[in-house]
Amino acid sequence: MHFSAGWYILSTVAFICAILALFATGFVFLSLLGRLSPLLQDTYDEILDLGDIAATTVGHASDTLDIVEQRVSETMGQAEIGAKSATNQVIGVGTALAGFYLVTRCIGMLRGAVKHRVQRKPLWRKLF
Repeated sequence: MHFSAGWYILSTVAFICAILALFATGFVFLSLLGRLSPLLQDTYDEILDLGDIAATTVGHASDTLDIVEQRVSETMGQAEIGAKSATNQVIGVGTALAGFYLVTRCIGMLRGAVKHRVQRKPLWRKLF
């Protein structure tokens, strides 16, 4: 099978065009890569800086939470002490009021018994 000369010429021209297109594409690719490389490096550096900032922020947040936890614990301890003190005072006042009520009832009962005894006439006076 033999091809005509026109076919060889057409194939050679197509091959040369493909080679030129490949070189042009390579040139454009290398040109874009040259322009993007500094941008990619800057982006990479900024991402590293952002990671450092995030780590620092998390560290500060952790420290702040530790301080808040300590203050809340101290406040809860003070509230507990205050509640115990208030409870003891209320128990003392309640005991004093209960004692006062008991004494007034006893005095009232004794007064009633004394009045009742004074008003009663002896048996010999009733008869005569």
